[in-house]
Amino acid sequence: MKVIVEIQKTGDYHDQIWEAHHLLSKGQLHAFSPSYAAQLIDQGPATFSDYYNNRELDASFSAKKQ
Repeated sequence: MKVIVEIQKTGDYHDQIWEAHHLLSKGQLHAFSPSYAAQLIDQGPATFSDYYNNRELDASFSAKKQ
């Protein structure tokens, strides 16, 4: 599972030590693990992207109903 966040501070981000670094600019959306997303949100360089996360959740519920 990934959580989509909106980057608020341009910088070099990487979720897991074995993953590549991502140079992300302010306003970009990116998916991170829940723990790293929470860390970024708590420290301020990212905000929770409610719209995109809810769309993904709605899609998964719709798929399960069928």
